[in-house]
Amino acid sequence: MNAIYINTASLAGASVSYALNVTLKAAADHTEEYRSTSFDPLDVRPAVADLQDYAEDLAARHGLHVVINPENLVELDASALAGSAIEG
Repeated sequence: MNAIYINTASLAGASVSYALNVTLKAAADHTEEYRSTSFDPLDVRPAVADLQDYAEDLAARHGLHVVINPENLVELDASALAGSAIEG
């Protein structure tokens, strides 16, 4: 399955929004979980005001039906995954 991941990043006072085409595959041990297997750049531009609109526009243009919004993600330190089913 392919999805679009969007985000905005800032460095030295400059901000850009970007989009990636993410390939996801079901985890062998948990078919309800998906893991990213590759990333391909789709777009970079000066920071946009509305990431959701940006994602929906790009998803439509690239035929993608799943949007991964950074607002819905939780980042964990790798040590938090030690011994878990998603480690490695």
